Amino acid sequence: MALLEVENISVTFGGVPALRNVSLAVAEHEAVAVLGANGAGKTTLLRAVMGRVPLASGRIILDGTAIEALRTRLRVASGLSLCPEGRQVFPSMSVQDNLLLGAYLAPGAEAARRLDAIYEKLPVLRARRRELAGSFSGGEQQLVAVGRALMARPRVLLMDEPSSGLSPVAITTIRTILRDVADSGTAILLVEQNVQLAVTLTERCYVLNRGVVDAAGSTAELTQDPVLADTYLGGRATG
Repeated sequence: MALLEVENISVTFGGVPALRNVSLAVAEHEAVAVLGANGAGKTTLLRAVMGRVPLASGRIILDGTAIEALRTRLRVASGLSLCPEGRQVFPSMSVQDNLLLGAYLAPGAEAARRLDAIYEKLPVLRARRRELAGSFSGGEQQLVAVGRALMARPRVLLMDEPSSGLSPVAITTIRTILRDVADSGTAILLVEQNVQLAVTLTERCYVLNRGVVDAAGSTAELTQDPVLADTYLGGRATG
């Protein structure tokens, strides 16, 4: 049985369909990608899983329990965490305060333990924990955003376009961190337009097009399919 199951969910905005009968699954310890062009519905999908947009229909099941009726904070408590597109750090707050927001549901002592664990994983954040997050580069802010999402101790980490706006060096750093997260046992649902990043991090993927899943299967194979790649993915993965 999958750890996270999305069953035939639909989302509409003002009567216009954004997602139509989308289904996907993420197994425990698995990293899965959702690929597609801008406007395909990828971010809406993640927001629907987190309860930030209402479903018109369908179910969301986490470890065998339906969670589509739960508020976002209860979904976080159940084991979901989202690292949003554009990082969305609080620029006038310190790095440490940004990180602690990710553990707002945890008691103080537990939050402190989680913070120490993040600093072990991302030592650059410990060294600069008193600095304002707004003074960081885009790549450095993405480290803060990933660390904040991990502070919730998720069973499934939802990543929305983690490579967006980053330099090649920063993307390499994020890839290494996410590979470590996956290897440590946290399942990942990755939304990306960077096909090469998806190929190196995931074995399975879903291709979303105008709110509909058009294909599903091996990430390596689907991203090399010339029709899918040219139509939806901006070309085949190379390198």
